[in-house]
Amino acid sequence: MSPRLRHIQIRQIVLRLTGAFHKDDWPDRVMRFEGLRVLLVDVDDGSRRHVTAILHQVGIESCGEADDGLAGLERLRVEHPDLLMVGRVPDCGDGIAFVRQVREEVSDSLPIILIAEYSDLWRLGEARQAGATEFLVRPFTARALVQRIQRAVAFSRKAVLRVV
Repeated sequence: MSPRLRHIQIRQIVLRLTGAFHKDDWPDRVMRFEGLRVLLVDVDDGSRRHVTAILHQVGIESCGEADDGLAGLERLRVEHPDLLMVGRVPDCGDGIAFVRQVREEVSDSLPIILIAEYSDLWRLGEARQAGATEFLVRPFTARALVQRIQRAVAFSRKAVLRVV
């Protein structure tokens, strides 16, 4: 086996195990996200940078950020993103309360991914009832984030197709 081929195989194994990736490493069946507009609302700057880096790797260049709930609501009303990602939002109570507020005041059809520190079924059910489309538990891999984005976007497209 050539050294180059061995290097490529090792790289693919490491990428699979860590969840890290380069956008060219994804198989063709994975949805590409060029043109998707995302708004990320999270009080934690490090978390926002981490998620934004992953989004840029998969082709999402339009990623707005807000560091609190009030700024997030304002940006939602002005920018009309295709997808909302919600992390910690203490000024609105928590992420679930913020999702509920978005559903009541801004949009009842916008796909929302809730990024949380908890994974119990009770909180998952509460997030779904509040209006979260998808749920992601920290710490997460890049692959898990991309899968949630795919499902959220596919769900919103199905909803639009049912209405038409």
